[in-house]
Amino acid sequence: MLPIILASGSKNRRTIMDQLGISYQIQASNFDEHSIKTTNISKRAQLIALGKARQVAQKHQGLIISADTFTVFDNQIMEKPRNLSQAREMLRALSGHTAVSYTGFCFLNTQSGFVFNKTAPTKIVFRDYSDSELKQYLAKYPVTTWAAGYALIDPYLSTLAAKLQGSLVGLTHGLPTEWLIPLLEKEGYQISLK
Repeated sequence: MLPIILASGSKNRRTIMDQLGISYQIQASNFDEHSIKTTNISKRAQLIALGKARQVAQKHQGLIISADTFTVFDNQIMEKPRNLSQAREMLRALSGHTAVSYTGFCFLNTQSGFVFNKTAPTKIVFRDYSDSELKQYLAKYPVTTWAAGYALIDPYLSTLAAKLQGSLVGLTHGLPTEWLIPLLEKEGYQISLK
């Protein structure tokens, strides 16, 4: 069977892969996301994921899994904040508003040439949170490692959202398992959840 290669250093994506009970390697991509110039937001996420997978495929053979996640609010793309100040601005802007998270996903088989490449959008209605709560959140969590400064991955963090519509795991962990698991099973892997 072909080796599985996760083209990402994301801790959240590794968490999901670890839960599937299959062995995999990590070969993080350093694809230049800013090289994608399309104004179509959904297509941008998809093309970044494809670019990451193709870059890793230049040096490694196997089933390559890649993804990219960012949030769009008020027609602005929110990627990982550069610092705490920018994270604070992003999170303050999202409080009480609705945004859309886009997770581009790519599954590439270097042997057969098969490519599955799509974008999983998730609409998020954020509850209105206080400045005091925001201050504690910024102090406790690694907000500069997450697009727009949030990741709804634990019981408290998930309370930032009042309502969700779309890909749950695409949003929480940046890896849409609704596509990933069937693709792995089609390649002959047996998922044994840990």
